[in-house]
Amino acid sequence: GSNVLKNLRSLFSLSHHQLVEHGWMSHLDFLHLMSMMDICMAISFSVTFCIVAADAVNAGTPLICSDQIPWAASMSVVPTTDTEKIVDTMDDLLNRPWWSNMWNLRNLTKYSGKSRDIWLKTIKTLTKK
Repeated sequence: GSNVLKNLRSLFSLSHHQLVEHGWMSHLDFLHLMSMMDICMAISFSVTFCIVAADAVNAGTPLICSDQIPWAASMSVVPTTDTEKIVDTMDDLLNRPWWSNMWNLRNLTKYSGKSRDIWLKTIKTLTKK
């Protein structure tokens, strides 16, 4: 929400780092942007799929996330409140991005396939009645 963005802007204003903000864009443009990013952080207490994380993986961008994303590879998952572990994992992922990308893409593909099968079975059951 707006308070989170306000806090991020404040945090970055006090550092030598730059917060880069982008306006709304088409999905294709967003995928292109994701492919140019060093890393995608999707650390959340409650997001259960995270389409942004899926787009990052499909774009080949290393992903760091919480355990709320069930398909994420273990090397990408961090505790939501452990800043030191988050930083260490970011460093690991940036040094071997291909490794996590390979496992995240594999897991995402399997997860999506299972979800599709469940939905197809549900639709078939519902349309028989």
